[in-house]
Amino acid sequence: MAIAVIALLTISLQEALHGSLQFARSATAQTERADAWRSTMRLMRSVIEAASPDPEGGRPGRYTVVFHGEAIGFATLTTIPAYALGGGRQRVWVGLGGPNADALIMRWRPELDSGRGAAAAATLPAVELLDGVRMIRFSYLGRRDGQPEAQWSDSWSGQATLPKLVRLDIMFEDGGRVRRLSLTAAPRASADSLCAIDPLTRRCRGT
Repeated sequence: MAIAVIALLTISLQEALHGSLQFARSATAQTERADAWRSTMRLMRSVIEAASPDPEGGRPGRYTVVFHGEAIGFATLTTIPAYALGGGRQRVWVGLGGPNADALIMRWRPELDSGRGAAAAATLPAVELLDGVRMIRFSYLGRRDGQPEAQWSDSWSGQATLPKLVRLDIMFEDGGRVRRLSLTAAPRASADSLCAIDPLTRRCRGT
């Protein structure tokens, strides 16, 4: 009788331990997933805020705005944090991609490599930032040439200024549920194609 009781207790303890281990693994996976998307959103904010004009032919203080924005992604010159892709100033494309077009990816090349736009971006090395993407949309706030005031748009290309704001709306699978996040960030640089940049303020001289 005592042996049978001990055996039952042993089985119960094993089942409890197994359940605890499964719970711990599940909790760890959820934590890692949350850390991943939070890190991705922090990186996206940093990339947008550090978007900057392009040096114009090596002329000191003269810049050209190069920003190609679409609903599924954008290309720009920016400074990447040291913890991501080695850091430094890079020409990046961020947007929807991957073999099944269900991931947020980033492609990049060094600043001095002047290939630009979505066509050039297709040949760049890529890193997957977030998988399981169900929906993604970038939009841009700014005053286009000839418009009296700033408006939101699904594209921003060929303009004399950087957009005032960039917004990302994204839906993705997160541990069996669908999560939706939004991020709005402003490029810190303020410049246009006729601008002479003040290196200290990163704004046009006299403004």
